[in-house]
Formats: sequence, C-alpha cells, structure tokens
Amino acid sequence: MSTRKHIQDDRPASANGGDYWQRLLDQKHIESILFSGDCGQEQKQQLFYRYVSVVNIEPFNFCNRKCSYCPVSFLDERRGKIKHMSDDIYHKLIAELKQINYSEKLVYNLYNEPLASKKKFYQKLRYALEQLPQARLFFNSNGDYLDLEALQELSEIGVTGINVTLHTKGDYDHQERHQELIEFYDKLEQDLTIDSEDPGFSIHSHFVHNGMRVDVNCMNYEEIGHSRAGAMEHLKITQMRDYPCFRPYRELTVYHNGYVYPCCNIMPDLDVGHKYAIGNLADDNSIYDLYASKLMQGWRKSLLTFSTKKSPCDLCYERTCTVNDDDRQKRQEIFDKIEA
Repeated sequence: MSTRKHIQDDRPASANGGDYWQRLLDQKHIESILFSGDCGQEQKQQLFYRYVSVVNIEPFNFCNRKCSYCPVSFLDERRGKIKHMSDDIYHKLIAELKQINYSEKLVYNLYNEPLASKKKFYQKLRYALEQLPQARLFFNSNGDYLDLEALQELSEIGVTGINVTLHTKGDYDHQERHQELIEFYDKLEQDLTIDSEDPGFSIHSHFVHNGMRVDVNCMNYEEIGHSRAGAMEHLKITQMRDYPCFRPYRELTVYHNGYVYPCCNIMPDLDVGHKYAIGNLADDNSIYDLYASKLMQGWRKSLLTFSTKKSPCDLCYERTCTVNDDDRQKRQEIFDKIEA
C-alpha cells in the first residue's frame, strides 16, 4: 500500500525543523486519532505518514565514552559486550516503513556510538537505502572512530548527514574546545570554519564531504544538557515544564532491543525510564499500531498545550515550540475540541 495518493503535501512530516508545529497547527483538519479513539490499519498508516518525520533507531547498545551528563556514565553494561538490534526486528521495522514509501529521516543512534561497530552499522545503512531509497540517513557521533576511510565509505553508502559532538573529558574550557576542533579537522584533512559560537557554552562548525554534510560541535552540556527524564539528577531543572513538545508527534524511537518509546530523552535501561515503554516490535505490534496506540495518544495530548507537565516531561527543558499568543490560542482550540 502507498499512502501518497491519499495525502497532500501539506503534511507536518514534510516540514523543515521548527516549521513542524506551525504546519500542524495550521491544518484545517487535525486527525482526531492523534489524541483518542481507534482506527483501521490503513488509517494508522496514513496517520504515521502524515505526522512522522523522524524514526530514531539504536543499532546497538555500546558507547565508548563516560560523559558526566549522560546516563551511560554509570551503566557498565553499555560499555561491555555489544548487543546489536536483531535482523528480525530491524528488517521488520524497515519493511513496515516501506509500506508507506517512507522518505523522511532515519536517525541511527540513541545512547550509543554508531561507529564503534562499523561493519554491522554499514550493513544496516545499506539495507535501509536498498529498501527505502528516498529516505535520508543521519546519525550522531562522538567522532572517536571517524577517520578518512569511514568518511569516504559513509558518503559512498549515501548517508545524508552526521552530527559530531566533541565531548569534553573534563570541565568545559572554550579555548581547549577550539584546539580540539582544530585537531579533529586536521585528522579528517578538512578546513575549519567556525559557523557560530557562544563563549563558555558552544562552538558550531561544519564541512561537506562528497555531498554529505558533517556538523562538528562542542557543547557545554553541564550547563545546557537535559536530565534525560530525570536520570541525571544534577541536570534537573528547578522550574517545572509548562510548554509543549513535538517529539511524540514527529518521532518514533526504537531501541536496540525493539522497545519503542515516546521520546529519545528517555533512558530505557533505568527503572525511571523503562516504565514509559510503549511496546516492543519483537511482539506482534507494528510501528503503526504503536504510533496510534492509546499510550502515544496520551503523550501527544499532554504535550499539546501550555500547561504543567507530568513526569518525566516536568524535568525536561528542551525547547521544541514557539511561544506567542496566536500559538497558544490555536493549541487551546484544538485541545477544547478533543475534550468536547
């Protein structure tokens, strides 16, 4: 089945970045099953096609770093034997995306370093593009395993973009981060041009290799990091969140063991995070069943308006919306229709 003939090009999933909310709120008709009710498989597929523009996939569990602002820092199992997403789960996920000719983003990382297992990672990337030739492939990396050979192979595979964050080994020092950037660019034989910087907080740069964009950033996550659904006690905010979030609308997040979550900021290995699982692709659930499930409907409804949020969103301050009176009014009108 292809849903393209059913849905016009005004879908939020085709919007760029911050335009997602605007396009969703400006719709003449918002699908009620985003928030409540049940429907058939074809309508679930249409819902997914219309609203989902990012599928986060964790190809395996391993990360080589222990960053103080990440839960992996105290999870030894994440630095032990690599546990890969099974081919059965991965092929099922890709096959279901193929049913709607998915052409949006596949993002290959969560709490792991994708390039720590290059051979199997490359196999997954190639398979995805064989089955979904219009999809755009991205991943985040700490850059430790990225060299000239990897850069060339990734561009030949057809990866659209890589976001590299040069994580700090100690306290953030802006001048030291500049030096790390220089050394990283030298390693990859690229010319360094700073796009922007905020002293004490961040440096942003990028280069393009054979059509593949590589963003390279240094971030002071001790100051601007997220608590990961309360997992990082020292990064919890003091003021409760009271603004919307588009993640359970725009994204589907699948961990290496097949569990699906409403948000990439939830660390599933911890009790504080695991309880928020929506379901598992290893069971009979399809991605369409899970996206249209009552659990996901509840998340979307709770994160639509400007209102006090419940755990774990109450401790997150990631900004994924604009704040203006017109925006508030549109959200409230949609919410009132849901409640009517």
